[in-house]
This record gives sequence, C-alpha cells and structure tokens, in this order.
Amino acid sequence: MARRIVVGVVGCVGIALAAFGTLQRPDKVTDVLLRVNGPLRLAAGDSASTVVVVGHDADIEGTIGEQLVVIGGTARVAGTIRGNLVVVDGRAVLGPEALVGQDVVLHESTLEQAPGAYVGGVVRRRAEFEWGPFVGWIFWLSLTLLILAVGLVVAALAGRQLFDAAARIRERPGPVVLTALLVAIGLPLLAFLAFVSLIGIPLALLIGFFVVPALALVGLAVTGTWIGAAAIRRWGGAERYERSRRHPYLAVTIGLLVLQIVALIPVLGGLVLVLASQLGAGALVYRAWRVSRERTPE
Repeated sequence: MARRIVVGVVGCVGIALAAFGTLQRPDKVTDVLLRVNGPLRLAAGDSASTVVVVGHDADIEGTIGEQLVVIGGTARVAGTIRGNLVVVDGRAVLGPEALVGQDVVLHESTLEQAPGAYVGGVVRRRAEFEWGPFVGWIFWLSLTLLILAVGLVVAALAGRQLFDAAARIRERPGPVVLTALLVAIGLPLLAFLAFVSLIGIPLALLIGFFVVPALALVGLAVTGTWIGAAAIRRWGGAERYERSRRHPYLAVTIGLLVLQIVALIPVLGGLVLVLASQLGAGALVYRAWRVSRERTPE
C-alpha cells in the first residue's frame, strides 16, 4: 500500500509538470530529470543531478551526480551513478562498466549485476517502502498545491489588480525593487518595535503570523503572474495575452509552476523563491500606493 501511495504522489508531481509542458525530453539534461509513463535515456557524455522515472524504464549511459530512482520499470545502468540507485517494483540491470558510488536499494525489485559492475556501498533489499527519500517530494507537492490554490483564488477575486501589480514589475522595476526592500525591512522592524513596547504584542503577532506569510504568498502570485504573462506574450499571441489581462488564471499557473520547479535546485531555488515573494510583495504595495495617490484629490 505504501508503495502505491508513493507512486501516486510522484505521479502527481509529474502530471503537474506535464500540464505546464516542462517535462524534459529524454535527450535534454537539467539538474533534475523527471519522467512519468515514458522511457528516459541519459546518453554517454550527458549528466544530471537526480533522475526520477515513474512507470517506465531508464537507460543510463552518462553520469548522475546524486541518485537514480526508478518506480515500476527497469533501471539499466551502463554509466556512473555517484549516489544511490533506488528501484521500486522493478528491476535493476548493471552492465559491465556500471558504477554505483553508494548503495543499491531494491524495494520488491530484482538485481542483475554483470561481472565488472561496481557498487561502492551495499545492496539492500526491502519488502516495505521507506518514506525518507520522498519526504522532500511530498513537501514540494504540498507547497506547490498550496501556492497554486492561493494564486488562483487571488486571480478569481482580483484578477485585474493582480495583473496590474505584476505589470508594475516590468514597467517600473526600480520603484518596485525599492518598495520590496522597504517592505522586507519595515515589516519586521515594525513587528519588533511593537513587541518591545509590550502593549503592541498583539500587533507584532498579527504581523509575524498573518501579514508576513499572507503577503509572501500573494507576492509569489504576483511574480508568478509576471513570469506567466511574459511567457504568454512571447509564445501565446496578443489575443491570449489580452485574455490573461482580464482573467490571469493561465499566467499565474504557468509562473508559479516555473518558480516551484526552480525551487527544486538546492540552496539557489529557495533563495529565488524568497526573492520572488519579496519582489511580488513590493509590486503589490507599490501599486496600492500609486492607486491611493491617484485617487487622492489635489
């Protein structure tokens, strides 16, 4: 049962990526390669950080820096895996020149190891699945669904305002970045001053536990809309771009999925996500300030 749940979780991740059109071609290598219900071949001379294949086979002739995970298929290795090889409900085939730097972990799977194939660690056979390696994927999927839900709700309730705030990033990048810096510094400072005053502790808690997280999520939706709108403007045509201006569901979905895929990159991905949320928050606050000034009578 646990294995089937994991297969479903990883499959959902793949479907989300496929909906955006970002599942990589077998001959195109990025830091993280994910293939669902299709074969993947890593050619000799190519490299990737992590490779996950669900429901089909993986042929590895190149180099994998971290680990290869194959669920419901055959992992044929003729190249190098510097980390672990994990196979769930499938088969691992190590050719004569295969090199696995750490362990081969088999969950209800079989191993065929040719003479000359090298395994730096041990071969571990398990009947029950361990959740550890996939906790990160589950967290990523949960966070992605949360961010998408927030973005689509904001698009439904205030689509024009969301698109307008995103447009400020392109039209007025300087003031938006400056506003983002002021928000990033000002809100924590305000919360600190309220906290040390004792009587302002409720305000400090409100800022820390509601305003900052809410602004960060909406800020991600703004930056995601900006990225998605740029993609639609470039590849979708003027008509679709104008529709997105009124109903930015597609733009926010595309942009947020791009940000979440970038977030998979260790260290750098998290930094990009934080900067994106701050940039979007700055655009949102800057737009609100400009609108208030325009409505204020002279």
